[in-house]
Amino acid sequence: MTLKNHFLIFVVESPSAADVYHRRSEGEVIAHTLKLQNIPCTVRTAISNEAFQAALHVGLPEELKKYGDLIPIVHISAHGDSECIQLSNGDKLSWADLRLLLHPIN
Repeated sequence: MTLKNHFLIFVVESPSAADVYHRRSEGEVIAHTLKLQNIPCTVRTAISNEAFQAALHVGLPEELKKYGDLIPIVHISAHGDSECIQLSNGDKLSWADLRLLLHPIN
């Protein structure tokens, strides 16, 4: 029995300097695992607020055009705390601002 996939996994990753140096990428592990299940996955690295917004407002719509009517699942890999997430270059994005960025996707 073959199940139809309904999802596109879109990973936005903002690695620390140490992760970049050691070539650690959560996004690549996720993408490889999903590929084994024939689930489309795209990984974008966003080191700044500008790149993060571009990933969501440009990159994700481009990928959705490629895959038609798949439902996007956005996975964000970044450091953070109770106030915000912090991107690779030190830019901070509050949870409220992140909510506003994700609202059109949801």
